[in-house]
Amino acid sequence: MAKFLRMYCRLWNRHQIPMRAAALTYTLMLSLVPLLAVCLSAVSLVIDVKRLTVEFKLFLFKHLAIGTGKFVGQYIDIFLYKVRFKTIGYVGFAVLLLTALFLLGSVEESINRIWGIRRKKAMWKRFLIYNLLLFIGPISVALSVATSTVVQKFFPQLLLKANLGIVLISWLFLSFTYKIFPNKRVDWKAALTAGMLVALFTELAKWGYASYIAKALLYNKVYGSLAALPLFLIWMYLNWILFLGGALFTFMLQHQESFKVRGPSGGSGTNSETDELDLLNQATAEPNDEPETNPK
Repeated sequence: MAKFLRMYCRLWNRHQIPMRAAALTYTLMLSLVPLLAVCLSAVSLVIDVKRLTVEFKLFLFKHLAIGTGKFVGQYIDIFLYKVRFKTIGYVGFAVLLLTALFLLGSVEESINRIWGIRRKKAMWKRFLIYNLLLFIGPISVALSVATSTVVQKFFPQLLLKANLGIVLISWLFLSFTYKIFPNKRVDWKAALTAGMLVALFTELAKWGYASYIAKALLYNKVYGSLAALPLFLIWMYLNWILFLGGALFTFMLQHQESFKVRGPSGGSGTNSETDELDLLNQATAEPNDEPETNPK
């Protein structure tokens, strides 16, 4: 266990998880409106988009950290209703779609870097996965709200009843993401374990963050009415750190046999660095990464 945690910390630093989380936060801010517009446009084919938008805003108010849900809800009201297919046309919608796909491409690249994978999936596979995520994302939100409502109605005595829905849906969505994004065969056990941990840690982080914000008056004094913006950025940054940390944890679980102590000399920092490089090289050399050169 100690060696596992030590290797995890080494790989955390090696892959610069905080820096990658900051980059994804910036990318998300640029892609937020296009992402929401494309998602709701796709889901509107099978679901009433007006009702879904209301449920999505309710989801934000209840499950985002304090001070951020209202900000994003207002953001949706101002911009999202202006983004309609009839208004922007084919070219405008294509630009929004490409912007949303760019965000998912950045996420995939970050996860593949964590896995030590240089070769990307085939373009048609990536396009299929991206559009699948754009479609099931809003549906997951709707299911989360519906699940929480059902639990509150029929099982009012359950502890943390309001959070059961979001934890369950987050677990499944994160596990699915950890499973399909790497250009490698990922074990469901590793993906499900990491997805559950990240979903739980996200809820814990939300409580801690809410307690901190409730006592931190500096943001309101300095930023005034714009205080929600830095709060939202901080919360998104924390979520990306947890998400990428979960991707790294998935990688570690799947390759934990590779970094068990090999022989009697396993304590020095040099040997640890060598084991780390061996682990990464082994991960990138598996058949699923380069089937043409290694058909075995």
